[in-house]
Amino acid sequence: MKLLLKQYAKVLDQALAGSKSDAESKQIVGEFIESVTKDAKLSKVNEILAHFGNLWDKRHNVLNAEVQTVDGEEINLPKEIKGKKLVVTTKANPSLLGGSIIKIGDYIIDSSVSSKINALRK
Repeated sequence: MKLLLKQYAKVLDQALAGSKSDAESKQIVGEFIESVTKDAKLSKVNEILAHFGNLWDKRHNVLNAEVQTVDGEEINLPKEIKGKKLVVTTKANPSLLGGSIIKIGDYIIDSSVSSKINALRK
């Protein structure tokens, strides 16, 4: 039986959640790669790992945030939001002209100069 990409991710997540040591985790990952290769899904491993990352974050109460600033400089954000650990990725985006854009889940806070200029033009 062939699995869907999300199912591969779920199987990997559940297996790693039950592992008791680093050695066991390494063995699980090795078996996972063998299975993906055998099922000719190796080209889809990035998609599988994206689904796995979502499951991992949910299991470990992690919330991902992306911050865009002109120069990629980090901004101060809280370490936790609603009891979840906040993991921040900062990217440079010179087209902002100033300010920042913060994306947390489905929420976007756009305080960039370029968005304010565009709003004035309307």
